[in-house]
Amino acid sequence: MKQENSLWGCHRIADELKKLGIELNPTTVNRIIQTFRKQGKIQPNGSWKKFLKSNWDSLFGMDFMTIDTLFGKRFYLLIILELKSRKIIRFDLTENPCREFVKQRIELFSEEYTDEKTLIYDNAAQFTSIDYSWYGIKGVNISPFAPNMNAFVERLNGSIRREALDYFLLFSEKQIRKVIKSYVDYYNEHRPHQGLGKIPTGNQLSSFGEIRKEPVLGGLHHNYYRSSA
Repeated sequence: MKQENSLWGCHRIADELKKLGIELNPTTVNRIIQTFRKQGKIQPNGSWKKFLKSNWDSLFGMDFMTIDTLFGKRFYLLIILELKSRKIIRFDLTENPCREFVKQRIELFSEEYTDEKTLIYDNAAQFTSIDYSWYGIKGVNISPFAPNMNAFVERLNGSIRREALDYFLLFSEKQIRKVIKSYVDYYNEHRPHQGLGKIPTGNQLSSFGEIRKEPVLGGLHHNYYRSSA
């Protein structure tokens, strides 16, 4: 019953068993569930996979990543990612990743995307202290020490480092913003996403015309396309 109804607790299962003529105390049910979990008879991630599947069309992920300059100054990059399209919806840089900074970006996000939204985030106080329902958003914080529950944003953070930041000597906030903006434009419009198995909408697919290239981040990457002439 627990495997097939992941939202049910021990009291609900005990009541359901009564319908079948089986009398068990909820404490006993809970003990059985915990034993089955340890034996692998109840899959721990089943409910999270079901949650992702049932909310896929309205899911977004949010997270901070740190960026340090050569002079030891640390900045924090806030990212909001649409999981279905892998599109970076919002990004911003700050030295003070406080609750008010996050609230302001959440407000802008809710104004741009007025449809139903579910936002996944970790247990940082800047995120968990916000009432997301005020902005028409369903907020879902991941379990402690379980970054894989927000894996799409975690993977994006790694891509930003490996494909952009690691190749620059970072001196200032202005420089970091320029690098991030160039990468985000490339990521959203031209970079193929293996997880989606498709090319972003910013590309005009064609088999005709001369093949040309456009440098990205000073030639660190290139966008290839066919000329219309």
